[in-house]
Amino acid sequence: MDVIAEASMLISSVIDANFSPLKSCMIRHLAESCVSGEVVEWMRKLMGKGVREISMERENPNDLNPYYRRIKHDLKVLGQTLDLPFEVFSGFEVLELKDYYLKTSPFIDTPQILKSITFNSVGISPYDLQGILSYCSSLENLTLEKCNLIKKSPHGSNIGNIFENLVTLCIDLDLKEVKNVITLSSTLESCHHLKNLEINNQVNDDLGNHIVGVNDQNEDDCLPFPKHLFWQRRELCECIDHQLKTLYIRGFKGKEFEVEFVKYIIMNAGAMKRITIQFADNCLWDEVIATICLLSYPKASANLSIILKPGTEYMEIVGGSIKEWVSTL
Repeated sequence: MDVIAEASMLISSVIDANFSPLKSCMIRHLAESCVSGEVVEWMRKLMGKGVREISMERENPNDLNPYYRRIKHDLKVLGQTLDLPFEVFSGFEVLELKDYYLKTSPFIDTPQILKSITFNSVGISPYDLQGILSYCSSLENLTLEKCNLIKKSPHGSNIGNIFENLVTLCIDLDLKEVKNVITLSSTLESCHHLKNLEINNQVNDDLGNHIVGVNDQNEDDCLPFPKHLFWQRRELCECIDHQLKTLYIRGFKGKEFEVEFVKYIIMNAGAMKRITIQFADNCLWDEVIATICLLSYPKASANLSIILKPGTEYMEIVGGSIKEWVSTL
């Protein structure tokens, strides 16, 4: 028996041998288990044992096999694809998936208990994602890491209520781009119960393919007015006016769209309690100062506190205050 078969058999035997109450389970497996369908089989078994929280991760073959690039493209796709029946997908209260191409067919007649979804490095068609969010009526928390998933469905359906019950939304979104700002605005209009919003604004930098200056070119082209007026022209929605309580932005660079968004939240979010801004390490002095000026704007919420943090690298190496960090720029 080869190593791959032994690894799969070990996971199966551990699941089968467990008879005690089990609340959560985390499995990290090889790509071959996607091809064989064992991943879905494991998840079905765990559902049958009453597991409510599950985390599944596909091992990156590049880390294990130096000859992986020689494998035919079709085989690579099969090794990445998790074809998950919707009754299994929605059969857990908490679901975390990492490093898959996810395929599922959402439908309304499935019992819904899924409350929290985390996708990390997951590929999924916009249509499938919309179906998931539309039919998972109990969903409260959605985390999208390194997943560019929030797009208009190619089938042209309305995204009006797909975020209806979300309480927490964590997403990678570059706020310097017009299309992403428009997406964020539409999403907030749909999130009638959203209380916690976390944005990783350093998407391109994290992926290592950021081209300096590209994001700031011709940003006004698709807007009928100057970009600094975008948020001022948005009508207040339920989420901003009465629901949102916390906002955390990582990788903040102090660009115009970013500053105007935070300004909009400060001056309009009536239930807001805390805004945390963590700057990007390569932020410029004048951009940081422009952000600090936001502290002087009138607050819609008397309970709002605003926390500014230096870049991640500076915090790890020096650990100084925002004032000390600014003096080094």
